[in-house]
Amino acid sequence: MDFCKPAHIYLIFSLLGSIIYILTTISYKTLSEEARFIFWQFIAIIVWTCILNILCWAGFSIISWILVAIPLIALTIIIVAEISVLHNKFIEEKNKEQRTKEKLIPNF
Repeated sequence: MDFCKPAHIYLIFSLLGSIIYILTTISYKTLSEEARFIFWQFIAIIVWTCILNILCWAGFSIISWILVAIPLIALTIIIVAEISVLHNKFIEEKNKEQRTKEKLIPNF
């Protein structure tokens, strides 16, 4: 099947995300529990890729690009926000340790 660029990019990112999910979350105990979720995830990827492809064929490639870009932009914003929060917590902890050290060591 010949995919348009938005559908192709979505398919690649989705499959990579699914593979990473599988490699990082599944243990031998939960394999049977996760198999159903993974199956439906792959079905959703196939359906969404087909929808994006149909939009392209119908002349709505810009809509297809927007539907691919919105989750990527949202994910980027979430990651940047999380990094910012973690960085601020790290700085606060470092400042707290510094104040504690200053209280313990008398100034001469």
